[in-house]
Amino acid sequence: MKILSQRCATLEYAVTTASSAAITLDSVNIGVLQEFSDCLFLLVGVERSDLGVARQAAKVINRIANKTGATRIVINGLSQMADPYEHCDGPTAQRVLAVLAELLSARGWDAHPMPFGWNKEWTVHVLDGEWEQRVTHLSASNNQSEAVTTPTVRHRPGGIMTGLGPQNDHPAGSGPSGPVRPSVQSPDRVVRT
Repeated sequence: MKILSQRCATLEYAVTTASSAAITLDSVNIGVLQEFSDCLFLLVGVERSDLGVARQAAKVINRIANKTGATRIVINGLSQMADPYEHCDGPTAQRVLAVLAELLSARGWDAHPMPFGWNKEWTVHVLDGEWEQRVTHLSASNNQSEAVTTPTVRHRPGGIMTGLGPQNDHPAGSGPSGPVRPSVQSPDRVVRT
C-alpha cells in the first residue's frame, strides 16, 4: 500500500464520471461539491496483499493525523499510487479501502471515503510542514513513512493544488483522457506538472 497524505486547510471535490469499477451512486450526488476543512487527505494505492497491512496503515495514518492536528480524514483510492506490477482488482481495492475507513473510525476519526471508482475533480489547499505532506509505503516486509519529496506534485505555501482524480480502472499515470497532471494555483497563475 502506498499512501500520499496531505494535511489540508480546505478540500473540495465533486464526482464527475463513473469508471467500470464505480459503486452505485444516486444521480443527485454527481457533480455536487463536497467540502472539508482541517482534514488529512489520503491518496491510497492498494496493492494485491494489502488487506494484511490495513491495520498498520490505520496506525500510521492515526499518528500523522494526530501530529498535524487534522479533525477528519478523507480517503481516495488512486490506482496510480500502487506499484503497476502489484495492482489488485477493483473489488479487492474497494474492500481494503472500506476496512481502512472502518479501522480509522474505530480509532475515533471521522473518516470519509470518497466514492469508489468515480472520477473526481478536486481542489485542495495543502499546508506546509514536517508532517503535513508524507508518502508512506507499507507491505508485509517493509513499512516506511517519510516527508514528500516527489516531483509529481508541487506545492507552494499559500498555493492551491488542483487535479482530476481518475480511479481504479485506468493504467497507472493516466485518466480517461490521458496523463494526469496535477497543478498548483497561486493567486496569479497555474503551474502544471
